[in-house]
Amino acid sequence: MISILHDLTKKNYNVSNIFSPETKLSQCNSMIDTPGNEHNFELLAEKASLLLKTGNEEQSVAIYEGLIKDQQSLYYNKFMPSMALAYMRFGRTR
Repeated sequence: MISILHDLTKKNYNVSNIFSPETKLSQCNSMIDTPGNEHNFELLAEKASLLLKTGNEEQSVAIYEGLIKDQQSLYYNKFMPSMALAYMRFGRTR
């Protein structure tokens, strides 16, 4: 029984599984870690969204604040709803 559960976990832990934001977060982290992508706006916004989905509101808010401070961020409307949700959930946990 344990081996069946282990096999199912292994099978379901992939990026194409929409119910597994942890896998997408690990993929996003590896993409950000490649040289030249440290300040990629879209990757950082995606990482903040995935952190919010995994329950890491504090880290998500920190990334969103960094994106707001960036003067080159012209696409605020892409992440404003997620940022509002992150602030709301972060405020509720404090």
